[in-house]
Amino acid sequence: MRSTTTDAPEIMSDSDFENVQLNDSLSEHGTSEFDDIPIQCVDCSQMFDWTAGEQAFYKAKQLENPPKRCKPCKIAKNRRLEAIEIARLTGKNT
Repeated sequence: MRSTTTDAPEIMSDSDFENVQLNDSLSEHGTSEFDDIPIQCVDCSQMFDWTAGEQAFYKAKQLENPPKRCKPCKIAKNRRLEAIEIARLTGKNT
């Protein structure tokens, strides 16, 4: 049983994500509650799809804002932020 006293966010496994996708994306009639939505990445300006499964995940986690970056740009952003944090902690530029 998980402790509910921590404020750390819950990390979902791939199987948990699949269950959310299957359970939350179906309406009463067995059709998808969501449709894929094309979004333009704020970094590279390329179009990417915000899939119905990703939308179901966002809904399950009560996230309100859609993604702004495609997956490659999101990975690059996270690497930049990680490098900044490492430089801050060590006093060295990487």
